[in-house]
Amino acid sequence: MQRHPLFIFEPMRKLILILISLIILSSCTESFYFGRINHKNKNDKKHGLWITWWDDDKTIPMSKYWYDNGKEKWKTKTYHNNGNLAVKFKERGSRLKVKYYDRFGNITHKGWARFDITEEDVHYYWHGEWKYFDEKHRLIKRVIYHQGEAKEENQIKIKADQIN
Repeated sequence: MQRHPLFIFEPMRKLILILISLIILSSCTESFYFGRINHKNKNDKKHGLWITWWDDDKTIPMSKYWYDNGKEKWKTKTYHNNGNLAVKFKERGSRLKVKYYDRFGNITHKGWARFDITEEDVHYYWHGEWKYFDEKHRLIKRVIYHQGEAKEENQIKIKADQIN
């Protein structure tokens, strides 16, 4: 039995169809969540994207939180009252990647944090390396935290040719 010369491309065709399906599905999921802001599920728990606003016209966001069955998940953003990003959290397992911004949208410091959740309490603390920046986005300090306590701090000297 002779095979068609394009037979070797059959697995590739299946892969391409799967990728196209995933792209379509992800875009549908995103539009589904954006169409249902501040929604509670059948168990009356927050689910999907929740947005609070600084103004009554809902033009300046105060915060954007993602929830999964009542639990904060994935990505959280809070904003200054001028609409610029203030803090961004990205969940990475039991760790959070955290970035703080000034009122003009420039990053001021970034690093890692952890959170421990018990029935009585949620404990949030910095853990790992944190970097601090000046108003010109130059690295000025590094601090290593262990369970919220600064263990090692290094000031970064700015060279004379970097000033101004």
